[in-house]
Amino acid sequence: MSLIAPLFLLGLFSIALPIWLHRMNTLNPERHAFPSAMLLEHSKRTLIQKKLKYLLLMALRIGFLGLLIFAFAKPLISRPPVIAGGEGAILHMIVIDTSFSMKYSDQFNQAMGKVSEILNELEADDAAQLIAASNTIEVLMDPAGINFDFDQVLGRLQPGFGRLEMGNVIASIDQLVSEIEQTVELHLISDFQESALPSKFSELVPDALKTNLRVLNLHQISQDNAVNAYIDTVVHTENGIEVAVRTYQNDGAEGSVEIMLNGESINQETLALSDTGLTIFEFSIDEIPEGENRLVAKYLNDDSLDEDNIRYYVLDNTPPKPVLLLTENTDALSVKYLTAAVESGQQGYRIEAVRINELDPRIIKRYPWILIDDLGLVNETLEPVITEYLNNGGAIFAALGTRAAEKNTIPVVNFDVSADRLASDITAPYTVSAIDLSHPALAETSGWRDINVTRFLGLDVGNNADVIVTLEDGSPLVIEKKFGTGRVLLLSTSLDNRQNDLPVRPVFVNFVAEAGKYLSGDQKLIQNQVAGDYLQLVQSGSSAGQVIDPQGANLLSLAETHRSQDIKLNLTGFYEIYTSDTETLVAVNPDVRESEPSFMTIEAISAWRDALSAPQVSVSDSGPINIQQDSIELWHILLVLMGVIVLIESIIGNHYLGARRGYT
Repeated sequence: MSLIAPLFLLGLFSIALPIWLHRMNTLNPERHAFPSAMLLEHSKRTLIQKKLKYLLLMALRIGFLGLLIFAFAKPLISRPPVIAGGEGAILHMIVIDTSFSMKYSDQFNQAMGKVSEILNELEADDAAQLIAASNTIEVLMDPAGINFDFDQVLGRLQPGFGRLEMGNVIASIDQLVSEIEQTVELHLISDFQESALPSKFSELVPDALKTNLRVLNLHQISQDNAVNAYIDTVVHTENGIEVAVRTYQNDGAEGSVEIMLNGESINQETLALSDTGLTIFEFSIDEIPEGENRLVAKYLNDDSLDEDNIRYYVLDNTPPKPVLLLTENTDALSVKYLTAAVESGQQGYRIEAVRINELDPRIIKRYPWILIDDLGLVNETLEPVITEYLNNGGAIFAALGTRAAEKNTIPVVNFDVSADRLASDITAPYTVSAIDLSHPALAETSGWRDINVTRFLGLDVGNNADVIVTLEDGSPLVIEKKFGTGRVLLLSTSLDNRQNDLPVRPVFVNFVAEAGKYLSGDQKLIQNQVAGDYLQLVQSGSSAGQVIDPQGANLLSLAETHRSQDIKLNLTGFYEIYTSDTETLVAVNPDVRESEPSFMTIEAISAWRDALSAPQVSVSDSGPINIQQDSIELWHILLVLMGVIVLIESIIGNHYLGARRGYT
């Protein structure tokens, strides 16, 4: 909202008048005769402070004055600018590459100079719009004419840490152009890295060239003898840390790398840079502190893009979490297969195998999930303990072995065993026919159709469970049954490699890892991510948590900490994520493809320009672009309100006047 005549607001000082009048004492005009005052005793004169009277009446009078003053000031509400057509003008869309590669040397300054050239060449009736392009497209302003102060927008623009993909940029701009009816001239200002190009050349040609896009101008920022070196990868090995440095045009020079652990320098090494462009620096670390550690690798040689000479890495030395495995024999094949699968996963677990007849039932509640290699081992004493554990939110991964085949009903899950019991007289192994890939424990797995099942236990699961993997004869292979907030994932076959080959197939390790993640509720964050991507902070029964960026700023408000969030990683460095259950570090680095100083050649740019040539939109078909800003004046609404206040004030004033004169 704005005011046409703001000086009238000085009249607000007149509001003091009704306040002063309502503090005055006035005489009652009605007089009563009194015989004599000679017998009255003199009293002491006291000072009585005047108080405000008739507050409602005073408020109405103040409101009337306020509305009157604002009516003279003429307030109005401005609508968004509208582009109106006229003859011969063009809307210039200026798209500026703000990806990480534009930090190289003085590339971004060159880009700003190119923007100024385009703006200076605008015709009187033309309009321009500024757009930033990186991981996403950001429209910086509405279309504006040549009298607009574009410098106030350009002054806030800086290259970030994201990656530009040219195919996505063209698709997004194409969508923007299609929503405008006027003629558009598009200016794309970039260094045009080869790594940013799509696999299909056709994705670089906007569909709007067939409609209202007059021309697409390609403005390449010049590159002469581009030289760069950057840290490509940081890897934690059994022997320590490996840092890979990639160089372009190193001319046989030497390079130095330093690594820092939790803010302290621990080692530095200098090597002759490889002619192949990749040099491996190896560092040994005597002792890594327990937990998550901040590792920073620095390439110490100066070049034209220093911000890719540092790489952040989360060195996780958190002890693996214990998982209880109940079995009849701790040396059984099923125990070995399960142990190998669990401990080779990425979730950081270690197996604690316990003979079921030696189990102290009180320890079960310590574990967020447990494994049972044969659910038929659960006896009548242990069954209620496990059922209570499940109802309180626990989870179980179990299989069915020889002990389960001896029972008519499977303990805990209460599935009836079919009359065929153990299906062992099949002429050929069964294969998997149906997989529910929407299930969290199966979504990231593959290879189920390669397994062969020769023996399994026929089960009647009823309507109280979900079959998520089915054999070709329709029998369930993997079943899930829920117990309140707890759940059981059950295999209808054994895990000793006698009844099937699942334990020796690659899918088994992946399945057990995903099942453990699902059953434990431990959705572990990826600790080394790329700038411009999104951090998925998922709510899982408690608060989603708080996020602190590398500059120490809280990224979530109090309300936002209680729901799932997708947080864009705009900065490089270490992000700290806090939830009610854990604290996690996430290292964020630029995409290494942005550091490659390889750009489209002049010939490639020319070929692109040739592909963009198309029948141009006739200038006479489109008029000049007039930036019109419609506004709504509010003074007439204020006059109506003033009339209502005058009516109410009259009624209330007569009521007070009647009371003071003694009317009844």
